[in-house]
Amino acid sequence: MVRIILTFLKAERTYAWMLGLCSCCKQLTVFLKTYSDTCRRSLAIRYYTVTPISGRAGLIQWVENVMSIYSVFKSWQNRCQLAQVSALGPGNVKDVVSTAPRPIDMFYGKIIPALKEKGLRRVISRKDWPHEVKRKVLLELMQETPRQLLWQEMWCASEGFKAFNLKAKRFSASVAAMSMVGHVLGLGDRHLDNILIDLFSGDVVHIDYNICFDKGKKLKIPEIVPFRLTQIIEAALGLTGTEGTFRSNCEAVTAVLRKNKDIILMMLEVFVWDPLVEWTRGDNHDEAAIGGEEKKGMELAVSLSLFASRIQEIRVPLQEHHDLLLSTLPAADSALKRFLGMLNHYEVISAIYYHVDNEKLNLLQLEKSEKAILAELNSISEKTCASFEIQAHEFAQAKALATEKAQEAVFWVEQHGKESHLLLFQSQH
Repeated sequence: MVRIILTFLKAERTYAWMLGLCSCCKQLTVFLKTYSDTCRRSLAIRYYTVTPISGRAGLIQWVENVMSIYSVFKSWQNRCQLAQVSALGPGNVKDVVSTAPRPIDMFYGKIIPALKEKGLRRVISRKDWPHEVKRKVLLELMQETPRQLLWQEMWCASEGFKAFNLKAKRFSASVAAMSMVGHVLGLGDRHLDNILIDLFSGDVVHIDYNICFDKGKKLKIPEIVPFRLTQIIEAALGLTGTEGTFRSNCEAVTAVLRKNKDIILMMLEVFVWDPLVEWTRGDNHDEAAIGGEEKKGMELAVSLSLFASRIQEIRVPLQEHHDLLLSTLPAADSALKRFLGMLNHYEVISAIYYHVDNEKLNLLQLEKSEKAILAELNSISEKTCASFEIQAHEFAQAKALATEKAQEAVFWVEQHGKESHLLLFQSQH
């Protein structure tokens, strides 16, 4: 119950919203009790009254026997932590329970490695995160959280099956009624701390009506779902889930809202023409001056509240970026040192490469000159071969002529010898 009061007091600019919306919920409950179908199904909205007493203070009704669904989730986390360290001894229980991860830590603990696998950094806009990565992380988180968590809490708080069955029906009717009404009012910011449950009756109670009339669609991370219906809520609806009593209850509530749409629009029109309420002023001051001061104070309070909400939104990512920066600085320093070492090696290699390149140019010039010399030698060789062939041919011709002349000389020598013998013979005789 203290959670409801603290949520109300930290946002004084929502007095008028809560007062008007609680009045709307009260009137809508009257509508639901008027029609036989919704009355038979016990379709109603469990609301609480808000009474502003000044510009900075107000009273809110004490709602009995309720706890936030996040408390149920946190209790399950603590039980899991206790089960994991039961074998380590009682001395470690306190430390482990205090380190139970928050949902936001669980989300970033999975989304950051998944983005790194895709080569992306988490600091980019969330709109640019791949859809398949977000879906993968969502499915992993759903698998790690038991679907029957809320159902088991309701069962454990029941005296028997009959009481549990009545409680489950009441839970289905309450969730259906508030889901449809919340959808019509554009109610957002439905995290587990803003949805309370009465484990004795099965009723759900929604608090913190600051984000309404589809203001959630204009947030930094737009809310695009009409109402919250996660797996633990769906499992607590019973065996038929969303396709049984819950659907028929939603249809019945929607039918009543449509039949009374004119009255509902008239009630909501107040928020269009008079979005904020000015409360009682003092009697000892000028009314216009006090009104101006209250208006300035209200504008200042709204600005400060918006600033505080923005700071709260960026506090966790900013702290994570700060921690990430501190954790990556040693790696960055080491990387810079490696880079300087590589730069020195690069300068040495560049000098060696320059020297090798000059040597290559010299070798190319030598190769070019050697090729020229080789070409000249080949030309000389070819000329020498041609001259040799000519001289060999001339020598062969001379040799043949000399042979012919020698044969002719031998012939004449023989003829001369025969003539000499003949003359000698004739002279002897």
